[in-house]
Amino acid sequence: MAGLQPLPGTGEGNYPLPLVLVEDVVRAFLLAMDAPGVEGHNVNMVGDVRPSSAEMIRPYPGRSRRDFRLHTQNLYRAYAVDMVKWVAKRAGRKVRSAAGVAQL
Repeated sequence: MAGLQPLPGTGEGNYPLPLVLVEDVVRAFLLAMDAPGVEGHNVNMVGDVRPSSAEMIRPYPGRSRRDFRLHTQNLYRAYAVDMVKWVAKRAGRKVRSAAGVAQL
């Protein structure tokens, strides 16, 4: 296998991810087209299968023939590292605004 390919993640990689299948989204859009009174309303579509990031990555090494691994870290540490990068870029006038914790 090729060299180690770290995939960034926060926490321990066991938090369930809210995923939805493309087929479910298409079906929801088609149903909404004919539903009365849906204009201007939001729809939250999340599938009933919620794998963790560790579970999502598990099949990649075999299928891609690459040595993937989940590189987890504390959310606040990741935010602190991003803020240090932002300060350095800001000093060089290469960015306009900082990212928030929610964007990580």
